[in-house]
Amino acid sequence: MTLALVCLTAGLIGLCAGVFLIRNREVVSAKFSVAAGVVIIVGSLVPLLIGAVVLLVTVAPGISIS
Repeated sequence: MTLALVCLTAGLIGLCAGVFLIRNREVVSAKFSVAAGVVIIVGSLVPLLIGAVVLLVTVAPGISIS
């Protein structure tokens, strides 16, 4: 459960950082900012997916729909 929360948090922080870089192009050059933002967003999808899978594996077996 802790691993899932850590991965989800890291992924969300990465998404926010990528969106920040794409939206605020004045920080560095516009082309570099967009490229770096896209790379960070794509890279942050990995911990998000890992966190979601771990969360499903640990929490979902305890949930019953009845």
